[in-house]
Amino acid sequence: MVQEVFRSFTASVTIGDKEKRLPSSDGPGAVAVVESGTSTSFEDAVKLTGYGLFHYLLMVVVGVSILATNTEMVDMSYVLSAAECDLGLSQADKGLLGAITYIGIVCSAHMWGVLADTTGRRRIMIRALLVNAAVSVCASLAPNFATLVVFRFLNGVCVSAPAALGYAYLGEFNSASDRNRAIILAGILGACAALILPGLAWSVLPMEWSLPLYGDVLAFKPWRLFILVGACPALLSGLCLLWFPESPKFLLAVGRRDEALEVLSRVYTLNTGRDDFPVRELTEDTSSIMATTTDRSFLTLMKIVAAQTAPLFRPAFLPHTFLVCFIQFGNVASASGLLLWLPELFNYQARYAEIHPGAATMCEAVSGVLQAARNTTSEFVLDPEVLTSSAPAAEAPVCNGGTILPQVYVNALFIGAANVIAPIFGSLVVNKVGKRNLLVSCMWATGVSAVAINFVDSSTAILTLACLVIGLTGMCIGHISGIVLDLFPTNVRGMAVILSLMCGRLGSMVGNFIFGSLLDTYCDAAFYFFGGMLLVCGVFGCFLPKQGRFAN
Repeated sequence: MVQEVFRSFTASVTIGDKEKRLPSSDGPGAVAVVESGTSTSFEDAVKLTGYGLFHYLLMVVVGVSILATNTEMVDMSYVLSAAECDLGLSQADKGLLGAITYIGIVCSAHMWGVLADTTGRRRIMIRALLVNAAVSVCASLAPNFATLVVFRFLNGVCVSAPAALGYAYLGEFNSASDRNRAIILAGILGACAALILPGLAWSVLPMEWSLPLYGDVLAFKPWRLFILVGACPALLSGLCLLWFPESPKFLLAVGRRDEALEVLSRVYTLNTGRDDFPVRELTEDTSSIMATTTDRSFLTLMKIVAAQTAPLFRPAFLPHTFLVCFIQFGNVASASGLLLWLPELFNYQARYAEIHPGAATMCEAVSGVLQAARNTTSEFVLDPEVLTSSAPAAEAPVCNGGTILPQVYVNALFIGAANVIAPIFGSLVVNKVGKRNLLVSCMWATGVSAVAINFVDSSTAILTLACLVIGLTGMCIGHISGIVLDLFPTNVRGMAVILSLMCGRLGSMVGNFIFGSLLDTYCDAAFYFFGGMLLVCGVFGCFLPKQGRFAN
């Protein structure tokens, strides 16, 4: 079956020269004959391709590519604890490892956008996904911390492409009536990374084996295998995209109308099983900047990006630009900072429970485990027998990290479920309470919850609050983008969404750095900072209009 699907894409499609046929109301399969010589708009042509097997396959492949992006952004949260002893990681090192992927994403996002507009969405996504898989193989063999940081930065550069282009590529094959559904379903598949990763980590990381590769310099251990397996979605989606065509919208935008028509004809054939696509000529896309720009050099395209961005900072839009960018920055900083460090925090909590049975707040658990580790390394000095004996000097202190307790994986599965449930909840209530009110309510609820995590001493209460914070902040990332669409006109709307998401990625980088820096020495301040940031975002959200001027 799969071979037949792929064969249909490589087969040539014959388009008749005598007539043009459009859907008729006489029956589901009927067509009406219209005289030849007329052209069809792109949106009408996409509708005529129908909705079938091609769109389902594309939705799954794009969903897997987005899952690959989410996997690369989150999988370090499990590697940090598992690789602590092998790489000698401090909390600052862990903070850098958690943030470096986001730094790669931020640094490369505009580059991928420009390249996608010049060479095509599919071509860029394939190369980025396959290179990402190769980089992950190298990262799994990194001999030290510095090398791993470099490869994780390159991972961020690579996954930035499908993160930015996946939804656009998928949407350009769907009609306006089907586009939102396809994007939502692909997004849900991508969100499943939050459920898949804990299960994968639980099955791989507890293993106890070591395969020497370079003597004492490098040993292949389960956490390295975890990085390797995490690259599979990128490899799989990159290979599958080889059998899919370039975006017909892109082909039309750059003046390649015949190729765009051939792609739509192949989609029609795969969906319907017929080779009588009723469109023989596509209307030229004059609304696209790319269609009216003959010079597609890098410098010219950067000037176009600057020209599209400039209106957002003019007096008419500047207040809204600042508000949505600040709120997205604070929201993602808190969501990403806490999400990446939750496995580490839950691990501290579980290890503390083994040492001191009984209730403890999160920061008490962190402090207790770190103090126990310091006591272990200095025991030979504090023991009077050791002080008065002539025993040889103690060996180097043994690393007390590197182990993730089972309860951490269970908690992570609950967090993943919250990530999937929260958007469904938001979609059910947003029309009743309004976009702005939902945003403000979520910011305040998550802000209070983030602060409260540091005060409760029940593991169940801590997990519940963490689910609330991660689920709602994750939902608000997309929700803020929806608000942006209502605040800005069509000609700057896309750039406004990109700019707000860019600020969010900067926030994720800053959030990881701050949490990693504060956790050991000022644990309380970390929760106060992120909780306070969310509360401030809620206050700023009150200055947004209840309904944007361009909502309709």
